[in-house]
Amino acid sequence: MTGQEAQTVYSGALLEAQQRLFALRERQRLIKNATNRREASGQIDPLPEPIHRNQDRVYQNNHHIQTAHTSTPSCAKLPRHLGWGTERLTAVLRKASIARRQKAQHGPQQTLGWIKALQCDFCPTPPSQGMQQPAITEDIQSVKLHPTIAMGMLRNKLAASGRIWLLLRALDRTGRGWIEVAEARQLLCDRQSAAKVCGWRQLRNLIAQGQGIYWERRDDRLWLRSVPKVTQALGVKRLSGHPVALPVALLTQGIGQVRAHLFASFHSGRKKSMPIARATLATISQVSPRTQREYDRLAQVQSQKNFAIGPSINTPQAQEIAWQQGQASFSWRDHNGKFTKPDQTILAWQLPNSYTGPHQQRPRGRQKQFNRKLADLFTIGKTGNDQSPVEMKPKRYFNAAKSASLAQARSGTAVYWQGGRSGSWYYMDTLQES
Repeated sequence: MTGQEAQTVYSGALLEAQQRLFALRERQRLIKNATNRREASGQIDPLPEPIHRNQDRVYQNNHHIQTAHTSTPSCAKLPRHLGWGTERLTAVLRKASIARRQKAQHGPQQTLGWIKALQCDFCPTPPSQGMQQPAITEDIQSVKLHPTIAMGMLRNKLAASGRIWLLLRALDRTGRGWIEVAEARQLLCDRQSAAKVCGWRQLRNLIAQGQGIYWERRDDRLWLRSVPKVTQALGVKRLSGHPVALPVALLTQGIGQVRAHLFASFHSGRKKSMPIARATLATISQVSPRTQREYDRLAQVQSQKNFAIGPSINTPQAQEIAWQQGQASFSWRDHNGKFTKPDQTILAWQLPNSYTGPHQQRPRGRQKQFNRKLADLFTIGKTGNDQSPVEMKPKRYFNAAKSASLAQARSGTAVYWQGGRSGSWYYMDTLQES
């Protein structure tokens, strides 16, 4: 025997272990084939007989390994170097198998949505020191938001602290009007809470920012201010439009998403989606037109293009109107006669878009009472403190021709009334014959 052949000689223990491994693999293959045949035919086939003189012991050990998820395995008889002697690994695999089975059972079931999970996580473990947890019921799905207040938050750059005010109002279902600072910290800053919106340091900054506007801090309590007082503190003189239902889950998202929905609530609260220019929206909310388009994309606001239908292109009034409208005007030939006679060329121009918000409208409720209280707040020592650059302009868009004609006769300015087709508006001016 040469030196190279002597290197290929193995010990008897290693050869015996290799034979056991080969026998175990063959046994696994036979069991798998028998299982496939049994599933295909629907019958129960007997297990194959051992094919090795030491196979009975190998099959017994293999049977213990396969039933590891129901009983504690006994792996002492197998060689350690094959990896079968680790009971910790068996326990980990059993835990993973149970988790997979539970996920497969509960996966197809429909959940109640993000709001339900948020409601459950709104109530963490009760805090210590005898603090009373606010009563949270299943109706905490949305908070009532006045679009005028939302625009005031954006105009005064107070959307972040305004979100905290809305969340705390949603948590205060009993109407006590206050919440512990430690309680608010646990609800809004704890990592395990679904209502987490910021850290404790940022929450302290927001509490200081909203002092005197959204709440009053006294003796480690935040006393929430009412809707009229918050409206007056934001410089808004009157609540207008319908309130909207803002989902609580949206308030727990990023601050950019929250600002987008605050801006979109203005479109949701309007009774009719009348045309409104980007410049007017920028004046109301102090949000640039570019940011307005980004907010519309985030909040999924639907826009509608509008066009005004003017007189015939050959009339004397058309030249004056074209001079007033500038590049927005164009000539359009009505081939099918939808608005005028067939094949007649008329003057038309583009109007501002109209928008439809994603939120549902809520009843006005005590809005008239709030406006009366606002009038008192601004009258008693508050007159002239409104720094809002909003300028009230006469109404120009109407749903019916009669209302437009009456408004045009009173104000003497040009008005529009909506036609039968969506996006088409008729023009009425003193230059035209009504």
